[in-house]
Amino acid sequence: MEQIAIPVEELCRPLARASDPATSKAAAYAFTFKAGSLCERIVEHLRTYGPADTDTLAARLGVRLVSVSPRMRPLVDAGLVAEGPVVNRKIQWRAT
Repeated sequence: MEQIAIPVEELCRPLARASDPATSKAAAYAFTFKAGSLCERIVEHLRTYGPADTDTLAARLGVRLVSVSPRMRPLVDAGLVAEGPVVNRKIQWRAT
């Protein structure tokens, strides 16, 4: 199966709402920058410091757990992160 290279900043991009296009597109653009940089920070952290669970990643990156957890699957799908062993019922994520 051939893997397609997707830029990290594209993985976590939210969609704009159709109900208020002007403000929602502006908000989505502003959020895309922050979300993209968080995805990049997650991957960089795992490459630098090795495997970590989402709780540890959130604490070390200074963000809430709910900001980290939903970004892990898209990173796995893109081939940038992989699941490691489960320790104390928590997945240890690692960079690929």
